[in-house]
Amino acid sequence: MKKHFNYLAPELLDGTGKPSIESDIYSLAFLIQTVYKLLKFKNIAILKNGLSRLAATRPSICEIKAALQAAL
Repeated sequence: MKKHFNYLAPELLDGTGKPSIESDIYSLAFLIQTVYKLLKFKNIAILKNGLSRLAATRPSICEIKAALQAAL
């Protein structure tokens, strides 16, 4: 059985990076987006940015929090 780790940041999967705030942001964005899809909430653009392959372009936790609050 093949395991999938879609919630892990690309830099962790390919071994080019270490756990960081940016990799945590990736995982958080993945989990929030998954829950939103399951509950059929509207997409929030910043979550897509949180799933960027480039760690430096991911939003901060404050930006994600503000976007989620604005969406509710």
